[in-house]
Parts: sequence; structure tokens; C-alpha cells
Amino acid sequence: MRQRCRFSFDNPPGSRGQRCLAHRRGGGANDGIGVHEAIVGVGFPQTDRFQKIHRLSPDRFLYDERHPDLTEPRSEKFVLIEITISFGRSVEFKKDLLTRIIRNLEQQPGISPRDIMVLFVETARENWAFAGGIQYYVETEDSN
Repeated sequence: MRQRCRFSFDNPPGSRGQRCLAHRRGGGANDGIGVHEAIVGVGFPQTDRFQKIHRLSPDRFLYDERHPDLTEPRSEKFVLIEITISFGRSVEFKKDLLTRIIRNLEQQPGISPRDIMVLFVETARENWAFAGGIQYYVETEDSN
């Protein structure tokens, strides 16, 4: 059993919000930096950073070392990145973000691409209340 890293963000078109939740043995903050730099690289402000990084013990993280068809097993550096994003992002946008995340995490902290798994989870814009119970996108769109 290995530990994992989960990142979760929301970055709808024109958004300033990103959400990050990470789980993995060691590193952590370096993983967050690489993912944040990828988010900035696809067009979001440097100041748009919201990340929460957690570590899990090996008995709390179960995964297959070769799924779906890896020829070499994942290592103890395996990281699972979950990106929660509003509906509407193109396949090209997601590919660009994936490429940047893989490149950044390979460079620093030195995670092999085979040890990086990314999942996109899409949600509606009205599902975000950044503070005070205010559905920012609903209320700002209603006022326009």
C-alpha cells in the first residue's frame, strides 16, 4: 500500500478560485507548488491559491501498482491528483493542464510521470460558496 496525493481545484472560466487537497508521504508542499504553477500557466492569477495538503498512512491508501497498463509498477512517490473544475473546460485545456502538472512534478520534487494520476471531476458553478454562504457565481451572474 502506498500513500496518495489528491489535489482539488475549481477554476471555471474567469474564476479566481482553485481548491487543492493533497495526500502523499513526504513532499506535499513541493507537489502543491508544481500544481499551482501549472494552474498559473494555464491563465490564472499567481494569487489564486487555495491548497490543503494532507498525508495518509500506507494502510489508508489502496491502489493497483500497474493499472491500467503500466509496464513498471508505481513507486512510493505515487500521487493522485483530483481536480474539481466547473463544467465547460475543453479537452485541450485539460491536456494543457495535465502536461504542465506532469512536467512540473517531474522536475520538482522528482516524481516520475508513471507515479502521477490525475482525475477531473466536473461540477456546476452554483456549487461554490467561497465565503459567507454566498454562491459567488450565481450572485455575480444574477447581478449582471
